[in-house]
Amino acid sequence: MGKLDGRVALLAGGHPSEHEVSLRSGRMMAEALAEAGFGVIPVLLGMDGTWNIAGASSLESGWPVSVATQWAAATWRGTAASAALELARLGVDTVCLGLHGPNGEDGTIQGFLETVGFAYTGSGVTASAVAMDKIQSKRVAASVGLRTSAFEVLEPGDPSAGSSATRAAWADQVVTKLSLPLVIKAPILGSSVHVHIARTSGAARAAVEEVWRAGERVLVETFVEGREFTVPVLGTGAAARPMPVIEIRPKLAGWFDAASKYTPGGADEIVPAPIPAAEALRLQEAALCLHTAIGGAGVTRTDFIVNSEGVPFVLEINTLPGMTRESLVPRAARAMGRSMAVLMQDLVLEARTRRAARLALRAEAG
Repeated sequence: MGKLDGRVALLAGGHPSEHEVSLRSGRMMAEALAEAGFGVIPVLLGMDGTWNIAGASSLESGWPVSVATQWAAATWRGTAASAALELARLGVDTVCLGLHGPNGEDGTIQGFLETVGFAYTGSGVTASAVAMDKIQSKRVAASVGLRTSAFEVLEPGDPSAGSSATRAAWADQVVTKLSLPLVIKAPILGSSVHVHIARTSGAARAAVEEVWRAGERVLVETFVEGREFTVPVLGTGAAARPMPVIEIRPKLAGWFDAASKYTPGGADEIVPAPIPAAEALRLQEAALCLHTAIGGAGVTRTDFIVNSEGVPFVLEINTLPGMTRESLVPRAARAMGRSMAVLMQDLVLEARTRRAARLALRAEAG
């Protein structure tokens, strides 16, 4: 198979929490794939899980900002299982993932695509699941010697989770243990969804209750004051390499919230970051270390806070980082002289190589 042979499906939409951002990522990715010379089949997931498949002409018109159930431009719609058969009939061999959040970034779709036999971009099942769960990714980071902020977790089954009153008491205990201010977040959502900075005990109690009601798990971390940086890493295994360090300076809030991320001009994103080469190298090595530790592939992006003493703290690692026009990975790629089309071509070719390696292992074992 030649390097651009075979059709590529672009998968976007999905879970309501990051649906709109995913569609924006998906459109940019689809345009870049077409520019690279691939035959692109757009597949948009409705918020209810419906798969909508359309022709390439949908790139020119009719790309929606949300898909509740059906996409008007779709020529086929149905369930995931039947969609796999339809995509195979259309000649698709690789799925490019423009999804974010639950069911897209957590290993769920990755496992499905492996089961039905498609190559796919991004990290595999285990790496995706570990990175999506910020609790587990913090534990992995600590296990390889990277610094993360102190934290506490409220889980289902914990006696403190039984009622709003016991959750409020738990929040007060955490305030005493970790001290204000605190970061309170949902462990398995991205794009800064359900993230709160609590500077009072009352705010902490309210944030714990809001996050609990959103997903019945709460992660509370010590707030680290400092400069925010992010480092994408591209590739798999020994071939993985860090991309340029980006400094993030939010303008709409005191931290890099969803509005700062996705509003044009919402933050100054400086690439390469204006820091000494030795500091940049330390952040790149840390990002590469975490990428390798979770078994990352495709492109990941690790976020850091560097405190006033110059110590970097890992915030999280993203296995399907945003690909909108305002997103950070495309900016890092441009700083390397690499267009979005070249980046997407690299991701597709890597996905195909990894699938070929999986098939070879299965053949050898069988």
